[in-house]
Amino acid sequence: MRKYFLLLTIVAIFTLSGGVHPPSQRAAHAQDDGVYPCAATHYPEFGDCEAAPDEVTIAYGVYNNRENDPVAVPAEMVTATAEAIITAVGVGVRVINDWAEVQSGSDMLQIVNNVPIEGALYTIFLPVGWTPEGSYPVALSGNGAGTSNNQRFYMGQELDAPLIVARSTVNGSTGVILAMSNAGGTESQGIDEVTYRSVGAFFKWVEENAGGDPKRLVTAGASRGGGSSLMWAINPLGLDYNVRGVFADVPPTQYGTLTERSPLTYPSLAAINILVLKDLLGWKYNTPHGPGQNPSPAMEYLIGQGDVDAANAISPYGMIDKLTGKDLMIAHGTHDAFFQLALFLQFDRKLDELGIEHGTVITVGNGHARSVYLWQVFEQYMDALASGEDFFLPTGRHLWIDTAPAGDNDVPLANYLSGIGMDESMASELPFTVELPYKSGVGLPIDVSACGTPGADFSVTWTLPSGGDPLPVIAGTFDENECVSIQISTPDEVGDYIWSFAYRGEDISPLNTSARDENGCATIPAVTTVSEQQPFFTQTYAYDGSLAFGIDQYVAQAASCAAQ
Repeated sequence: MRKYFLLLTIVAIFTLSGGVHPPSQRAAHAQDDGVYPCAATHYPEFGDCEAAPDEVTIAYGVYNNRENDPVAVPAEMVTATAEAIITAVGVGVRVINDWAEVQSGSDMLQIVNNVPIEGALYTIFLPVGWTPEGSYPVALSGNGAGTSNNQRFYMGQELDAPLIVARSTVNGSTGVILAMSNAGGTESQGIDEVTYRSVGAFFKWVEENAGGDPKRLVTAGASRGGGSSLMWAINPLGLDYNVRGVFADVPPTQYGTLTERSPLTYPSLAAINILVLKDLLGWKYNTPHGPGQNPSPAMEYLIGQGDVDAANAISPYGMIDKLTGKDLMIAHGTHDAFFQLALFLQFDRKLDELGIEHGTVITVGNGHARSVYLWQVFEQYMDALASGEDFFLPTGRHLWIDTAPAGDNDVPLANYLSGIGMDESMASELPFTVELPYKSGVGLPIDVSACGTPGADFSVTWTLPSGGDPLPVIAGTFDENECVSIQISTPDEVGDYIWSFAYRGEDISPLNTSARDENGCATIPAVTTVSEQQPFFTQTYAYDGSLAFGIDQYVAQAASCAAQ
């Protein structure tokens, strides 16, 4: 499955509503004679295809583009997307902009764009042979932050949903229904009351109109979609539905604590303030909408609670007990530019403490990007539901490694270690990883976080720009919490701070960083450059818009790297 990056750059955030503006046209299933329609945005009227502007002044529960889409997709792009699906799976594709035009018993995969259901939009994928009298497993996926259905599917070419639906009938089963939700608008986190009620209405609607089976409901997603998949399964309002399976990739688990983390170490956090508060200075400390405030203005708008503790209480971690009895799988990378690994591991351990069975995927060297393994299991799970077969999710921790972040090559860590002549049994232990800033400014908060196996000693030190002996930043022995994290003020000495690391008495190469080229070769050593002023947030990435800067114990180096 294709890896995708979820960070919206400053340009994308403020040009999202620009898009392509084809002439407004009514939706029609013209592909029946070889012509596809544009993708509906429902702007300015239902079924029309102009890009909807961001006109709403947002507040909690009130967000832009709840029932319209800010990204216009012309017929040519819809056609190219349909042809890509046809080429991949060999079935016909029918795209329509109005649920009233779906066909029962069609020999094509049907895609219905942006169906409005009580405060949100749902793009729905129906399997070959679908009939409203059938009984189908249903998976609902929330989008990443600021991402609309049209942007995710057509602009981003994220074709996983239609490919899974198309393949679901190959083995003779009736297939599955998948839907992607805009999570209640571009700025919404998907956990306000209006969106919760829309999710409940969707599950009831898909049962009554599409043959969805209320006993086989699944939520799945990544980033914002991962967090909302957990919260929609938790169902805080106690609505009349019950989610059976949950697949949460790179999810936020403690919304409140996120507001305390430094965007210098986790640069993508700055994009949240910019997106939600529509402030070009939202990335900068000591500005009205800047980071580090409690209560957080952005979180007040997003989830109705800006105070750290109050926001955590209505987060997945705060309501974790309501995941009891569900089929659950979660995943995270060790260098996520949004969400700290330590918080994810805390969530994972809390599930264990409560006796909630689940599978966890941790991908070494991966950033805020898709877990290959989690989504492989998701498709197997949906196929099993469609076939009426028992399928037991893999439980416990599963360690993988991304051997080439730019090229997307995730493999099981045991396989990787065996391939380089190391003991693959070491893949059962959490590797040593560190998250640290690539750039900072004098006096600004930075987070330094190290994680590793309980009982293992470690040290993280730096050498000042003026030289001298390395100075300790964090050191000790990992306990059952697996991580040690601190937030400190950046010293007032400008220049390069050179990092060094030790784990279990052995030095870890400072070249084991998350910044690597398309061949998986380390190119940037572990150095934090400090300037007089705070660097612009897009400059604080050592690599791309999904990876936080840091080191790991098993840097994945291609065989050709040594010769470079």
